[in-house]
Amino acid sequence: MKDQEKTKEQLVSELAELRKEYNSLKKSSETQKQKDKILLHTIINNLPSSVFVKDKEFRKTLANKAHLSRMCAHLKSLGLDPRIDIIGKTDFEVTPLELSEEYFADDKKVIQFGESILNKEESGYNPNGEPINQIVTKVPLLDYIGEIIGMIGITTDITELRLAGEEIKIKNKQLIKSNAEKDKFFSIIAHDLRSPFNSILGFCEMIIEEVEAKNLDKVEEYANIILKSASRAVDLLMNLMYWAQSQTGGIKFNPINIVISDLFEEVLVLFEDIARQKNIIIDKDLPDNLIVSVDKAMIATVLRNLISNAIKFTHSGGKIVISTELVENMLLISVRDNGVGIPKEVIDKLFKTDESHSTLGTKNEKGTGLGLVLCKEFAENHHGKIWAESELGKGSVFKFSLPLAVY
Repeated sequence: MKDQEKTKEQLVSELAELRKEYNSLKKSSETQKQKDKILLHTIINNLPSSVFVKDKEFRKTLANKAHLSRMCAHLKSLGLDPRIDIIGKTDFEVTPLELSEEYFADDKKVIQFGESILNKEESGYNPNGEPINQIVTKVPLLDYIGEIIGMIGITTDITELRLAGEEIKIKNKQLIKSNAEKDKFFSIIAHDLRSPFNSILGFCEMIIEEVEAKNLDKVEEYANIILKSASRAVDLLMNLMYWAQSQTGGIKFNPINIVISDLFEEVLVLFEDIARQKNIIIDKDLPDNLIVSVDKAMIATVLRNLISNAIKFTHSGGKIVISTELVENMLLISVRDNGVGIPKEVIDKLFKTDESHSTLGTKNEKGTGLGLVLCKEFAENHHGKIWAESELGKGSVFKFSLPLAVY
């Protein structure tokens, strides 16, 4: 049937159906818009970053939960409710003045000139009112014909990232410094190893020449020199092995409760002969049955190095005193000698890997240049410290601390 042949009643009925369909579509569209609005509102409100919208008069027309939370402390200090009092206000009404001026200068660029500000770092406050570092992005808000009607802003707190970044920078610097120190350290070790081996090779050749010439007077002297050089090389290699193991985790820290005086007795037995040869007295002032919690092998290494150094730098007829003192929950151990002493400018270098400080003893004994580095690391493994005090010509005292046993 053609439209012109339809009755009035039929046209009215069709019109009513079309209106009904239109209303249904309109209602469906409005429902969808409402759903979209709720979805968008939910997304914006649950973003960890602060999101806000301002109109052309720089008034805030929208602020998500993160933004309200971040401004909470300052708004409350003004007697304002962050849930309602931020909307319709400019930054100058709800933000500290020094920040408002900075924010306003950027907002003008966006709203008046259409510039976008991307990932700019600026100051802000966290919900507790504490200053933070944040990055902000501000872009123009356009209407359907492309006219600027305001701006949208997003800010993200980067304080923790900044701190983490600074920490990484510090660690990188420390790593670079540590690597440089170790490079220099190994250069020193290589030099120190070369010396005794050159001595061994040189005097071996001299012994061969003396034997061939059947001149045996010098053989015993050269053999003793070789023995001392070999002993020094072995000491250096042993210390180097311990140090390398400590750096790679090869030495496991295994603290146990021990009587400290028993450990001293075990170590001192090793030095009875050499102390007797130099006519050096070793006195002990140690507590009976005092128990400490230590890694026995590490602390034995510390004691061996300190006692060996004390003997090396003490003149014949001299004296070494080993004593202890209780300081809070730590045991302070001292190894004191009345030997040659240490120059002040050398003391600070004693425990560093990048400094060469090995010096000759009173009978030209040579040290390894590494023992005190080990002592420092092993003391620190016990959460203790080690240091030296000295006066030239009057002797030195090396002190280190250890934790008492915990029951």
